[in-house]
Amino acid sequence: MRRYMESETILGMFPLQTDYEDYRDVDGIKQPFLIRWSMPGRSWGRKIAELKQNVAMDDAQFNPPSSKP
Repeated sequence: MRRYMESETILGMFPLQTDYEDYRDVDGIKQPFLIRWSMPGRSWGRKIAELKQNVAMDDAQFNPPSSKP
């Protein structure tokens, strides 16, 4: 699957393309395990090794780190 969008800037339209690849079944839902982004002059990607859904998490993981002087 591919998503293409353009954002308006003061220099004109700026394109961004996102490609979703390597779909695998995760708990009955197809999920992309490879995502690539590209724009003029630059491209990068992310490869997912493991994906879990509905995993219980401790609420403390979402607390900001304490700042000590």
